[in-house]
Amino acid sequence: MSSSRKLKMMRRRELPFELVVEILARVPVKDLIRFRCVCKTWRSLFQDERFYRQHMTHAPTRIVSFRLSDILLGRFSCDNSGNKAEMILQANNILNARGERLVIDASLLGHCHGLFCFCFDNRIFGVWNPSLRVLREIRKPDVREWSEMGFGYDPSSQDYKIVLLLKKQGIHSEALVFSLKSETFKFYPGPSNCGKGFPEVIAGGLRGGGLCTVGVDALSGGLIVWSAQHDDKIGGGIKSWSKICILSPGILEISTSCRIHRIFVVSAITYAGLLLVLVNIDGKESMKRESKLLAYNLEEKSLTNVDTSLSLYSCGRLLTYVETLVPIPGRLNL
Repeated sequence: MSSSRKLKMMRRRELPFELVVEILARVPVKDLIRFRCVCKTWRSLFQDERFYRQHMTHAPTRIVSFRLSDILLGRFSCDNSGNKAEMILQANNILNARGERLVIDASLLGHCHGLFCFCFDNRIFGVWNPSLRVLREIRKPDVREWSEMGFGYDPSSQDYKIVLLLKKQGIHSEALVFSLKSETFKFYPGPSNCGKGFPEVIAGGLRGGGLCTVGVDALSGGLIVWSAQHDDKIGGGIKSWSKICILSPGILEISTSCRIHRIFVVSAITYAGLLLVLVNIDGKESMKRESKLLAYNLEEKSLTNVDTSLSLYSCGRLLTYVETLVPIPGRLNL
């Protein structure tokens, strides 16, 4: 058999490139990192934004909670009626030795698309992809007091942003936003504080993935959720805030089976179309503080108490985590 005929037969056996891409988009990140040395085509493919966005849609999303001694991985499930929800928590280490040092030495702000955001000594932010083992450090401007910090993705400008909600006197707050794409800090109006209270937690992914805040409403004592409206004319900056919902103490007492004296928000995330809020509750009849995980369905406007396999009181912030090939914009510290 001639060499030209053999070459033709080999080409016939090759899979179409579109099918190869579909297969690789379902391969775990740790294997894709090894596959970068297979050929230049694959290495270039893994750096293409369309591919790593496609891969991210197939990657499993997990719930994580960082504690002092270990890391908890959570598996969340909910029945079709939405009346029963549970989360199985198991101790597991998803990070390498360098990741463990980062978690110990810094305050974790949030996670988005495989990127963790930290704050070191209140002076420097760090954005880190543990799968790619790359870190970017960002020096924070001289801002003395803030109520909360958060990290997320703004789909209107296709940009990752760090947000500080600043403490101000009066009815309205102010947000200081850092854009990883433009590498600039800018001030924008923050959500109303309803007279006294202030949103305590920042979460992303509600109604199109925009920024939102979840906090305690000082007027009612319940939970209040705000969503930011972004404006393309100002580079995806925050134009205004709209109130999504208020969960009154009465509704919270029915869902948690607790008589509530005070409630504190520990963390909030979005998962499987639900807003999951971890709260600490001081009861009216008991001096013991209880921790509850609540699932709120924005479409059905229903609230469910989530059963868990471990005590939530020892949990830190809950985060969603997915291993990705998403690069960090800007100058990196490898």
